[in-house]
Amino acid sequence: MTRKLVRIALAAAIVAAAADVLLILGDHHATPLWGSGLVGYWPAFAVLWFLVFVFASKWIGKAGVQQREDYYAGKGRPDDE
Repeated sequence: MTRKLVRIALAAAIVAAAADVLLILGDHHATPLWGSGLVGYWPAFAVLWFLVFVFASKWIGKAGVQQREDYYAGKGRPDDE
Protein backbone atom coordinates (compact mmCIF):
# COMPACT_ATOMS: atom_id res chain seq x y z
CA MET A 1 0.00 0.00 0.00
CA THR A 2 2.79 2.41 0.88
CA ARG A 3 4.68 1.79 -2.36
CA LYS A 4 1.53 2.35 -4.37
CA LEU A 5 0.88 5.62 -2.56
CA VAL A 6 4.46 6.78 -3.14
CA ARG A 7 4.18 5.93 -6.84
CA ILE A 8 0.92 7.84 -7.16
CA ALA A 9 2.40 10.87 -5.36
CA LEU A 10 5.50 10.76 -7.55
CA ALA A 11 3.41 10.53 -10.72
CA ALA A 12 1.28 13.47 -9.57
CA ALA A 13 4.41 15.52 -8.85
CA ILE A 14 5.81 14.77 -12.30
CA VAL A 15 2.54 15.73 -13.99
CA ALA A 16 2.35 18.96 -11.97
CA ALA A 17 5.95 19.86 -12.79
CA ALA A 18 5.39 19.13 -16.49
CA ALA A 19 2.25 21.25 -16.56
CA ASP A 20 4.12 24.04 -14.77
CA VAL A 21 6.95 23.94 -17.33
CA LEU A 22 4.49 24.01 -20.22
CA LEU A 23 2.61 26.96 -18.75
CA ILE A 24 5.79 28.93 -18.10
CA LEU A 25 7.24 28.23 -21.53
CA GLY A 26 3.92 29.07 -23.16
CA ASP A 27 3.60 32.22 -21.02
CA HIS A 28 -0.08 31.53 -20.38
CA HIS A 29 -0.24 33.04 -16.93
CA ALA A 30 0.68 36.25 -15.23
CA THR A 31 3.34 36.34 -12.53
CA PRO A 32 1.66 38.15 -9.63
CA LEU A 33 4.12 36.95 -6.98
CA TRP A 34 7.88 37.21 -6.77
CA GLY A 35 9.41 33.98 -7.99
CA SER A 36 6.23 32.62 -9.50
CA GLY A 37 7.89 32.51 -12.90
CA LEU A 38 10.35 29.88 -11.70
CA VAL A 39 9.87 26.29 -12.76
CA GLY A 40 8.25 24.30 -9.96
CA TYR A 41 7.16 27.34 -7.94
CA TRP A 42 3.43 26.57 -7.91
CA PRO A 43 3.76 22.84 -7.18
CA ALA A 44 6.16 23.66 -4.32
CA PHE A 45 3.78 26.38 -3.12
CA ALA A 46 0.88 23.92 -3.11
CA VAL A 47 2.83 21.23 -1.24
CA LEU A 48 4.08 23.74 1.34
CA TRP A 49 0.62 25.08 2.13
CA PHE A 50 -0.85 21.58 2.13
CA LEU A 51 1.66 20.61 4.83
CA VAL A 52 0.91 23.80 6.78
CA PHE A 53 -2.80 23.02 6.59
CA VAL A 54 -2.36 19.41 7.72
CA PHE A 55 -0.11 20.19 10.68
CA ALA A 56 -2.21 23.19 11.74
CA SER A 57 -5.32 20.99 11.66
CA LYS A 58 -3.61 18.37 13.80
CA TRP A 59 -2.51 21.02 16.27
CA ILE A 60 -6.01 22.49 16.51
CA GLY A 61 -7.46 19.02 16.99
CA LYS A 62 -5.10 18.21 19.83
CA ALA A 63 -5.60 21.64 21.39
CA GLY A 64 -9.14 20.76 22.37
CA VAL A 65 -11.40 20.04 19.42
CA GLN A 66 -10.95 16.28 19.72
CA GLN A 67 -12.00 14.53 22.91
CA ARG A 68 -11.14 11.15 24.37
CA GLU A 69 -13.50 8.29 23.55
CA ASP A 70 -14.44 7.96 27.22
CA TYR A 71 -15.03 11.71 27.67
CA TYR A 72 -18.63 11.29 28.84
CA ALA A 73 -18.04 8.14 30.90
CA GLY A 74 -18.43 8.74 34.63
CA LYS A 75 -19.89 12.24 34.25
CA GLY A 76 -22.94 11.39 36.36
CA ARG A 77 -25.23 10.16 33.60
CA PRO A 78 -28.25 8.21 34.92
CA ASP A 79 -27.38 5.03 32.96
CA ASP A 80 -23.94 4.81 34.64
CA GLU A 81 -25.43 3.70 37.95
